[in-house]
Amino acid sequence: MISEGINHTYTSATFSKRKIYKNYFGTYIHKDVLKKAFNVGVNLEEYEGTTYLIATKEKALCDKLYIMPPVRNLKDIKKCFLKI
Repeated sequence: MISEGINHTYTSATFSKRKIYKNYFGTYIHKDVLKKAFNVGVNLEEYEGTTYLIATKEKALCDKLYIMPPVRNLKDIKKCFLKI
């Protein structure tokens, strides 16, 4: 048996706090996006009595592209998305 586990990383978009939290469940990164674009493409969802905001797939992609370093080619995109 292997006693090691995988440390998952979760990234969230924010406009007011850039922070990193680490705990037993993984690493949580909050990265800034433009305040005026923050609520565009965000849906209000409910699960088991808890309400939360979640981005549409398109919004999540746009936020990811916004926080990425400058992209010069397809190889740069693959590095950011596939961690190669």
